[in-house]
Amino acid sequence: MKKIIALLMFVCLLCGCTQAVKPEPTTAPTVPTTVPQTEPVISEYIEEPVALEAVNKHPFYKTSESPTGAVLDQRAVAFLTNEYLNKDFSKKYTHIRLVDPYTGEMRTEVYLDGTYSLLPHSVQRGALALVNGDSDEILVLDKNLQTLISFDARSHEGVLTPALDSYYYVWGSKLYRQDVATGESSLCQAGQELLMDEIWGYDPEENLLLVSMFADTYTTDLCMVALNLENGSMELLYRDVSAGRLAAGGVFLEKKHEDLLSSDLYFGHWQDAELRILPDFLPNNKDFASWHIAGSDYLCKFSYDPGGVDILDFQLFRLGESLEVCSLQSIFKGAKINSTYALPDGSILAVAVSSRGYQTWLICPDQLEFVPAELNPDQGNGLVDA
Repeated sequence: MKKIIALLMFVCLLCGCTQAVKPEPTTAPTVPTTVPQTEPVISEYIEEPVALEAVNKHPFYKTSESPTGAVLDQRAVAFLTNEYLNKDFSKKYTHIRLVDPYTGEMRTEVYLDGTYSLLPHSVQRGALALVNGDSDEILVLDKNLQTLISFDARSHEGVLTPALDSYYYVWGSKLYRQDVATGESSLCQAGQELLMDEIWGYDPEENLLLVSMFADTYTTDLCMVALNLENGSMELLYRDVSAGRLAAGGVFLEKKHEDLLSSDLYFGHWQDAELRILPDFLPNNKDFASWHIAGSDYLCKFSYDPGGVDILDFQLFRLGESLEVCSLQSIFKGAKINSTYALPDGSILAVAVSSRGYQTWLICPDQLEFVPAELNPDQGNGLVDA
């Protein structure tokens, strides 16, 4: 009998019938947990001084998705991508890399179970506020990507205060405040008489909300107002604007032309009697792109090749009493800039994407040479009073 069994085993080996043991599939953690992947996880990070040039190019991170990012501190920027894992296409996970903007090195990374994105208008320095696209959850991580708080919210279009105790949102054209600890929501006394549309920004220093509101019940025309949450006072900034941003007292408003071919950019301090204008600065054209770099006095403007892929020119504008510009055409030619971020020390982190993934570029404006800009010969330096 033993000979028969041995003979059968020998035949199976000759025929290749031995079945390999299939490894158990791995899954992403449901809570922020460090998960080593192809890149090493840096468990202990030392912020050593770095010698910087005017523009510093960093290595690529492989991904098929374009990242979104948030600045946590001077040496930590978080980048999010939503990805499939282990060839399981039934659901996506959120991959977060914490990157040193000075060197491009990854400090740590986590995977979250679910499709998360950034909470709009987040102003928590040192924390990362996320919204779960699969539920009502808002999740806040610290700068080590560990959980600070998690709570459910009626709307994902609100703002969270830096103290992480209050969440403001618009619902049914009214402004509400949610107590993060209890989860209870109450109608705000400030702005009760307004028909609110959307929250566009929050200034934690002055406790102000930048809110768009309907001019009246019978129109879709919008006005942009600065609403003081302390005393309920309101400052009308401008009418017929389509988007805005408020940070450290500075306001940036976008007003589209009726032909929708371009937009004017309004900027200044929200308490200024008049804002200044950059006419036609924001073109609505796939061959051009421009935006204000949040948290800074800089604007960027790109022109692309006819295919809308490679950058032909990249200009960095500096706002002040006059408008100044620096061209970085030779440096960024061939790149596809996806986003830009202002760091606390005044430097700017630009993110370029391609089929290889994404890479970061650190720009040091204090090392660049700016010259007066002329956007329109009829308007001198391009700035006019609103």
